[in-house]
Amino acid sequence: YIPSVTLTPTTIRVNPLKISKTNRVLRDPFFGNPRENFLLVDIREENGKKLMAFAFRDLRQLLLEYLEEGFFLAKPKRSYRYLHHSQSQLRQQQFWFYHHPKDKFDDLYRHLGDFSRERNPAKYAARMGQAFSTTQQ
Repeated sequence: YIPSVTLTPTTIRVNPLKISKTNRVLRDPFFGNPRENFLLVDIREENGKKLMAFAFRDLRQLLLEYLEEGFFLAKPKRSYRYLHHSQSQLRQQQFWFYHHPKDKFDDLYRHLGDFSRERNPAKYAARMGQAFSTTQQ
């Protein structure tokens, strides 16, 4: 079970725990307890339906802020920052966010692998996304 939230144009809605198949990152002890450090974030309309493509233009700045800066949630406030996504999650408008001190975030990416030679952004995202693909234990 993984904590889940829904980002809408006006709110951050906390959802019940979501059943999630594991991936390499969730099983890796380096990243800590999945229930404490991870959030599966959906981006939706206020009514819970998928955000339509034409809405992205108007919400671009807000969504970029979430992806670049993250957001605070819970008491005491915990900051969650965008970590990454798998290809199937991207189609579903879902992303993994992670709670971790900012100065340690670079260590997280290094732990996923060395992708420094990959110059094509699409290939870079695909290679990194493989760590977040659903797998069986």
